[in-house]
Amino acid sequence: MRLHWLTLSAKGGDLQAARALAGWYEKQGDEVHARSAWQQLAARGDAEGRYHYGDMLRLGLGGQHDYTQAFTQYRLSAMAGNRMAQYRAGMMSQDGLGLPRNRIQAYAWYSLAATENTKDAVDALNALEALLRPDEIKAAQKLAREWSLRIAQEQNEVTP
Repeated sequence: MRLHWLTLSAKGGDLQAARALAGWYEKQGDEVHARSAWQQLAARGDAEGRYHYGDMLRLGLGGQHDYTQAFTQYRLSAMAGNRMAQYRAGMMSQDGLGLPRNRIQAYAWYSLAATENTKDAVDALNALEALLRPDEIKAAQKLAREWSLRIAQEQNEVTP
């Protein structure tokens, strides 16, 4: 019965219900419906939906792997301030999944994700920093500052 009401609310445009429905499908192990539900949220511009849809695409859950589209979804979510999406964008940039390998961008994404001391992001940032030259670190830090400003501006435009 709960599924029925969640489905109706989600179809009616309720974001919280749509997220709950997608999460319910995931918990049930129904990857196909979960992927579809997260995709619908992503299409609506929902940052959380974009992050989860990116995960489904990256991992090939509920359908084919699509690293390029996964990175796109992570980037869009990351630019909305989602720290886990920033971390995933860093991973994909570092590994060259869905885009050309770019350690400077990876460092910048990890820097943003690490601002809340997320252990994985901090560890990744430290490990990558050990591999970069000082000029690369400086360029990556500059890029992270630019992205951080852009994220703050976009959040101010969205928030009344």
